[in-house]
Amino acid sequence: MEQVKRGFSWASGPQGDRHLPSLARAAQAIKDEGAVALLQIHDAGRMSDPRVIDWTPRSASDIPAERPNALQPRPMSQDEIMGSVAAFAAAARRAVQAGFDGVEIHGANTYLLQQFFSPHSNRREDDWGGDLQRRMRFPLAVARAVRRAVGDNVVVGYRFSPARSGKNRHHHRGHLRPRRCAMRTQSRLPAPVLARLQPRLAAR
Repeated sequence: MEQVKRGFSWASGPQGDRHLPSLARAAQAIKDEGAVALLQIHDAGRMSDPRVIDWTPRSASDIPAERPNALQPRPMSQDEIMGSVAAFAAAARRAVQAGFDGVEIHGANTYLLQQFFSPHSNRREDDWGGDLQRRMRFPLAVARAVRRAVGDNVVVGYRFSPARSGKNRHHHRGHLRPRRCAMRTQSRLPAPVLARLQPRLAAR
């Protein structure tokens, strides 16, 4: 999507038109095997690998991830949030241009969209944080922008993980149980966007 949003040193994706030839080769290779070609698009947010970025990672708030040596992120500005929405849409449009049958928006595994959804990592007091409806505003804005960018005849999925596991499996106030979250999320996504639940991974 954008260099600022890369999470891993080995990651590649639709950050710009220069990636279209390699994306087209990947899409064709998948289709040659008789499979449907979908490209997952994501923004790592505060989970960005410091070896990849040379600046402070961005997130919903300034809450570090619960992992060793986690960097403290800075809250995204209004302009950065809207820029991220546009970047998701542009990435999806490039994926389809390269020949993919659709995209999956990665809103799980503690990446940026999950960081806005979670009341642990989203401590904002503006229109992008607070109650569930405002915490869902950014993920839903991304889903709607992606759907508009690719049209109605392209597969668009949304992957999310609302529950926490391990020592953090107890629900933080404001978290939803997986089934209830799946129903609420699916009802708010622009049709037709499919929600895929991944409940066993942490959502902090």
